[in-house]
Amino acid sequence: RCPRPACSPLRVLRCSDMSSYVRVDSSQALTRALSAVRGGSAKVVCCRDGDADSDQQEGVQLALVLSHNKSTTTFNFDSIGPTAERVIWEAIKQNTTLQSCHVELGGSLVGDETAVAMAAAIRHNTVLQSCTIDLRCTQVGDKTGLAIAEAIRQNTTLQSCSIDLNSTEISDETGLAMAEALKQNTMLRSCSIDLGYTLIGDGTGVAMAEAVRQNLVLQTCSIEMNSTCVGDETGVALAETIRRNSALRSCSIVLNSTPIGDETGLAMADALKQSRTLRSFSIDFGFTQVGDETGVAMAEAMRHNVMLQICSIDIGFTEACDESVVALADAIAAAVSRNLSLLAHRQSLLQLARWDSSVGFRSLQQGTFRNKILEFLFPPGGEFQPLGPNHLDRIMMSSSTSGA
Repeated sequence: RCPRPACSPLRVLRCSDMSSYVRVDSSQALTRALSAVRGGSAKVVCCRDGDADSDQQEGVQLALVLSHNKSTTTFNFDSIGPTAERVIWEAIKQNTTLQSCHVELGGSLVGDETAVAMAAAIRHNTVLQSCTIDLRCTQVGDKTGLAIAEAIRQNTTLQSCSIDLNSTEISDETGLAMAEALKQNTMLRSCSIDLGYTLIGDGTGVAMAEAVRQNLVLQTCSIEMNSTCVGDETGVALAETIRRNSALRSCSIVLNSTPIGDETGLAMADALKQSRTLRSFSIDFGFTQVGDETGVAMAEAMRHNVMLQICSIDIGFTEACDESVVALADAIAAAVSRNLSLLAHRQSLLQLARWDSSVGFRSLQQGTFRNKILEFLFPPGGEFQPLGPNHLDRIMMSSSTSGA
């Protein structure tokens, strides 16, 4: 079990109009919050760490008013006691303006009863677009996991969700339900699920990979399964997802401290080599059995992938030697630099494509820009040969050589 992180004063929300922001961390603050919410001036309400018994009555009143409030759009919540919590979940369920909800109960004594009530509130809220649930390092189990999965599956207004169940009692029962929810929800654009340090195995890992592969609207996905029993069966399935899903733009996978090996590494490298849609990719292989084969294959994949603009591949503390680790880091740096340059060229080509020849050049700079693009595409004395995206380096090299 991990200890609860020390909490500094809450500064996570920054609003240009601070009069619309209410922070609740004491009985006096609850009173101010109650007044602000009643008056309709509170767009952002944050509750945290009010564990005194005197907070409960006003916390309940805050919840009751919040349930009918029409101006609050963001609600950040940390434990303020079981009595107020139960009523606040009911308030969230009924509120018709709430667009964002952040629940941070990590490291607390929260159990399944509270967490299931929270999941029910999120499931029934018909306007919520963004939701973050932090239950890491708590004693919640599959009862909570199933309730959260059902909330994700049924809530068709959610576009972004982040679920942290790291270091809890959940198992494959929760993992399979989460995967099914991801597969069925066709509104989510961004999803982050942390199942690290739990009892899940390849059943969950393969189901998650299959769910993301079939979900063609998800653009950003983060899956953490570190320090679990998932193995190469999960790793290969995730690689196949990256290779086949053309909707994903950003993907982050954490598999450190699992029994995966080069089978996963080679499959992942092949997927990266073929991917033409990913713009950001991160994978953590630390403390696994991947070796030099993975390092070499990943470096080769980066030389072929011309679309990635952000990339992190961690093979530290594995079977790979230091030379492989350094060579991979160099290959990533070179590929990202090259790809950003290619992106600039593509943007220039788009600008040229939008140029209206009937209008003419509005400035000398426009004419110069067009001439440079044409020289790049058709260098003097060069031969025009159609080449695929895998050969863009040859196009650039041919252009610079002919220009010289």
